[in-house]
Amino acid sequence: MDDVDIDLAAAETLPEFKQLLRRLSENLSLRELESRAKSANYKLSKSAASQATNPEDPRVPENRTVRALVRGCGESEEEADEWVRALIRVTRRGNPASQPRALRST
Repeated sequence: MDDVDIDLAAAETLPEFKQLLRRLSENLSLRELESRAKSANYKLSKSAASQATNPEDPRVPENRTVRALVRGCGESEEEADEWVRALIRVTRRGNPASQPRALRST
């Protein structure tokens, strides 16, 4: 949350990115994340939050899921933008098939 110091530039892979998301949200239950995201006018299911914060899950979270999760943690829109940019950066380094659908050229 606001008092968590996280260096997004340190994430070079999707699992590292997800580990940072987990660290950001570690003091909140999935239910709390869902409720807080809703209060910030974002939709976030508990299952999407779980998948997005699980470094062992190879699926790339959608940009809107990352944004909702970060906002649910109490971070600003600007912080959410930074998290989405970091997601795009780490997925571009990997297999194009693992990129969020909005990033694929075909």
